[in-house]
Amino acid sequence: MDLAAPHSGFVIAAYILSAALIAVYSGFAPRLLDGGQVGETIYMIGGFALLGLAFGQSSGAVNSRRNGWRSG
Repeated sequence: MDLAAPHSGFVIAAYILSAALIAVYSGFAPRLLDGGQVGETIYMIGGFALLGLAFGQSSGAVNSRRNGWRSG
């Protein structure tokens, strides 16, 4: 029985959700960046949060393939 097949839908949904959030977030960029220092700070913190969401998923997938691997 393949255990990866049922979970692949959840993984794809997470990627689509993070891509959609980044696309929506980019639409607010001009408004936030014109908002002075507070808007720039909100833009920067929100961007780091979205990047963590997007790249955190990919790093988990890569690290899970190295289960038990040691460098030395």
